[in-house]
Amino acid sequence: MAFDSLASYYEDSTRGQKLGGAKRMWEEEMGRGYSSVGKIHVCERCIRDEGLQRFIKRDRKPGTCTFCQREVRVSAMDSVIEHVMNSLSLEWGDPANEGLPYETREGGWQGDVYNTWELFYDVGPNCPEEITDTIVGAIHDTGWCRRDPYTLPVDRTLVYGWQKFSQFIIHTARFVFYKAVNSSYEGDQHDEMNPVDILEALGRIVRDLGLIDTVPAGEKIYRVRIVNQDEVKTLAKDLGPPPAERANMPNRMSPVGIPMFYGAFDLDTAIRETYDPCGEAGKKAASGEFSAVRALRVVDLSESFFIPSLFDPKLQKLRPYYRFMRDFITDFTKPIERSDRAHAEYVPTQVVTEYFRHVYRTEEGAQIDGIIYPSSKTGQKAIVIFADSLACIDVEGAAEQRTLLRLDRAVDVSLEGYAAGTDHEIFRP
Repeated sequence: MAFDSLASYYEDSTRGQKLGGAKRMWEEEMGRGYSSVGKIHVCERCIRDEGLQRFIKRDRKPGTCTFCQREVRVSAMDSVIEHVMNSLSLEWGDPANEGLPYETREGGWQGDVYNTWELFYDVGPNCPEEITDTIVGAIHDTGWCRRDPYTLPVDRTLVYGWQKFSQFIIHTARFVFYKAVNSSYEGDQHDEMNPVDILEALGRIVRDLGLIDTVPAGEKIYRVRIVNQDEVKTLAKDLGPPPAERANMPNRMSPVGIPMFYGAFDLDTAIRETYDPCGEAGKKAASGEFSAVRALRVVDLSESFFIPSLFDPKLQKLRPYYRFMRDFITDFTKPIERSDRAHAEYVPTQVVTEYFRHVYRTEEGAQIDGIIYPSSKTGQKAIVIFADSLACIDVEGAAEQRTLLRLDRAVDVSLEGYAAGTDHEIFRP
């Protein structure tokens, strides 16, 4: 009898342990939001999403891919699903946890809510159907809404900050904007930034996105002046930036009185950036082929700012800044007609240029020598170098500490082929 009671006790105890283990597994699955799919593995080649491919490269080990049956380096599907969930949670959440109200009589959630299939259709990851079915089938579908639905996304906060900064320094305070009180700024709004903080924000974004680059010594850079047919320009002092006393026209990056070197990495872009067919008919382009005397540190804003995959383990948290830079560059390089109004419209880009020239430092403590940006006329790379006429020398000149550019060759170019240029040729980034 005692033996039977003891056996019964162990049987009940074992059953309780199994039930307890099952409950714990269930609680863990509910907590993480997805169920285990067991011994399923996937290789990089079976995934289309580049960001998810990068995750698999970091997580893989030798094995057999469940989907293509190849013996290659694979990642456990549970790990992939966990990464997908963690990635989605950066921008999406459970509407109940995000404070979205639910009103039965009003049709349910009072805001945009998606099921998992709808979310995958909109934001990915892009995978073959069988893999998508596996991932979505494992995720507990409680509904998804944007994180912090009543707060501006980071990229929108930055865009509005840039727009308000531009308006403030054009219409309110231009020379002491960093000290002036901006009455339109509401400091108690958690998703609003003080417009004057946009410069430091730009500096951090340039650093975090790796936009500091180098123009190598010897790199060819073209600069053009539009002159009368009988004029001869062959010297650096004629083809380089004008002296300060003759810098009497505002430009995108430089105000009146502060000369800079505007050029491009191809002659066609240099001409189109300079020549106005409507007002300079019958003239020629005096072009100078310069080369960098030393390596130049530049902020490179010329690249297309693609939005990285939400599932890219390295870049996913930088997505808001890529979005902002895409809008910022469009505004920064927009064509501005030369008129009396251009003086004011150029002010925001001039202030940004001065910030990178005089205030910003690289992580090594070095100053910036210039900014590369996409030409609004061709889409090719244009450049402004923080160089005055004394920083440019002729081909046989001796370089000094302040020398940045050497004129290697001067060539006159006919503008007959450019005179037919029309507005539809303007490049829109």
